Amino acid sequence: MNILHIISSGDSYDAVHSALDLSRCLNKNNHKSIIASSLEGRILEGIDADLKYYEIFQSNNNIRDLFVAYNVLKKIINENKIDILHMHSASGIWPIFLLCRNTHIRLAVSCYDFFPKGILSQWLILADRIFVHNQAVGKQLIGNFGLSKDKVKFISPGIDIDNFKFQGVDERPKTDFTIGVIPSLLPEAGYEYFLKAMVKVVRIIPYINVSVLIHPLHQRKNIKEDLGFWTRRLGLANYVKFVDVSNFDMKFLTKFNLLICAPVAESSLTRAILEAQAYGVPVIASHVAGASQFISDGKTGILVSSKDHASLAGAIINVLKEFSFAREIGLAARREAEDKYHIAKNIGGFIDAYKELENKKKILIVNLGNANNVISTIPALSLLRKNIPDAEVDVLMLPALRCILQRCPDVNELIVYEGNYGKKFLSGFLKIVRLLIERKYDVVFDFSNSFMSQALCFLSLASQRYGYRNRFLHFLINNHIERPNSAVDLVKDKLFMLSLLGINSKGYKLELWPSREDADFVEEFFQDNWIGGERVVCIDISSKKAFFKDVKMVQCLAYLCNNLVKQHMRVIVIGSKESLKAEDELSKRTNPKSVAFINDISCNQLACFMKRAHLYISFHYDFIYIALTVKTPSLVVSLDKDISKFSHLKDVVVLTTKDFPLNKRMARRRKPGVIEEKDVVMQTIERLVVAR
Repeated sequence: MNILHIISSGDSYDAVHSALDLSRCLNKNNHKSIIASSLEGRILEGIDADLKYYEIFQSNNNIRDLFVAYNVLKKIINENKIDILHMHSASGIWPIFLLCRNTHIRLAVSCYDFFPKGILSQWLILADRIFVHNQAVGKQLIGNFGLSKDKVKFISPGIDIDNFKFQGVDERPKTDFTIGVIPSLLPEAGYEYFLKAMVKVVRIIPYINVSVLIHPLHQRKNIKEDLGFWTRRLGLANYVKFVDVSNFDMKFLTKFNLLICAPVAESSLTRAILEAQAYGVPVIASHVAGASQFISDGKTGILVSSKDHASLAGAIINVLKEFSFAREIGLAARREAEDKYHIAKNIGGFIDAYKELENKKKILIVNLGNANNVISTIPALSLLRKNIPDAEVDVLMLPALRCILQRCPDVNELIVYEGNYGKKFLSGFLKIVRLLIERKYDVVFDFSNSFMSQALCFLSLASQRYGYRNRFLHFLINNHIERPNSAVDLVKDKLFMLSLLGINSKGYKLELWPSREDADFVEEFFQDNWIGGERVVCIDISSKKAFFKDVKMVQCLAYLCNNLVKQHMRVIVIGSKESLKAEDELSKRTNPKSVAFINDISCNQLACFMKRAHLYISFHYDFIYIALTVKTPSLVVSLDKDISKFSHLKDVVVLTTKDFPLNKRMARRRKPGVIEEKDVVMQTIERLVVAR
């Protein structure tokens, strides 16, 4: 694999040196690792001769830097055939994300510190994978920013132990002591606890120098001024001095007799503790998440209660006066660093994560259509799984139709879009867009052919988007086909879209996966209505809103019920909330005992009804593909004079209301529609039932 590491000017000491160690180790493991940075001379000392390095963009604004360097980085990626781009800071992630989308490579981001809540921090979702080396940081990313646990990966931190020469307590001064302190982990309200502890320490051990490590980034937060105020107030000005660490050199850790990292809140400190332990410097930290992660109390360091300056002072005095105890802690910490935190032992986690990112293809199917549209997607899903077996295939669909694909073996996850309109529309829409961006799909197919579905495809930020060409907004779908002028087979239409991706099919098979509970529901309904071995006809009026306001439709339904009963067939009328008045209305025109009603059933339950039926008659087109899947003869009754839109359904018979032998005189009677002579409707029904 070829990995490009980006280090920008505002990155922390942890980020810079972790990137260098990682790059060296990747090269030793036969991978090509490249560094691109704007740190100028501050990083050149850590670059090996065999580590390829690019000096890019120089400015004080990270985001502007990355936009300026966009073309330079693109050239580096193309020349070195980069597979993974690894940022070691989330600053300026937007231009890097666009670069990765443009060059079709994966984006990984390492987070070494906590992120404040804000709109800029929300864009961490743009990364394909986020590496954290401190459990407290990972907890914050998942809890505060809603990132999924699959996206955030914890990898144990590692340092190149070979670069750290161990120096025991006996090699350090035993009279004049030097204590190192990292104040970046002390919140502004917590400085006084450390300084109050030092007041007690200097009374017992007066020969002490305290070096407070200050980074230029900390100076912007007035940390140095605050600490100076407290040292003067407590009479410690002669003991405390400030050390500038802007050159990213921590070798002066060897000069310390003790390193104190005692935050009062969760800490992101990692590398400073590990490097101190590698050098053999005893470390005192507080019992907070993060800092205590790398220390076993009394064995590899000392842990004290946060905000307890008395216990902190006691721990400092104990380490400085008890040389044998300090010696044991230093040796144990070095051994643990060699066993657990050597970069050569932890590199496997990075390599496995890189390979997973490189090989994983994520595909989204957007289908916000009706049941026919969803069922016609099934052959395309099967073909995708067959041709790209390792791909992650998700489907975005409406909640009412979720049951159709709930047990589909070719789908990894179903994403439900409520599609609310009104006050909740914007919040629901933004929520689903954020989810799609976080999933980082490579390929998106629009199988709905609507403006909403195309907008969601575009806002998913996928680099490859397939669908019909939008007449006005061409950019929504960047790999499009022209809209057909006539009716087309929904299945063949979707398979044709897959051919744009190089996936072709000679045939297809429609499938459904009803559960055992669905079959038991239908069986119980048949028993409750005393339906045995008779021929059964299902009449579906569920999608026809205000069905009984249309007099002609009512007459056709009554005609069918009366004549089917005369032919010794059992009739099941399938309705919905809009057709709850069906039983009352039909009772005025037919014998209610001859008709069974069922309302608001799922698509899988409808499929079970169709399997038991000899004929399926529908006054709409929405569920006709269910009948085609279970191979039940189908008849569609249409109000439209033009039935050309059904021409592609060769196995479906289509009649219009004009084919029913209704007359006005009989329509005014209580039970209209009973016709003595044979007619085309009943002849068609008899032919279909016999064929079944």
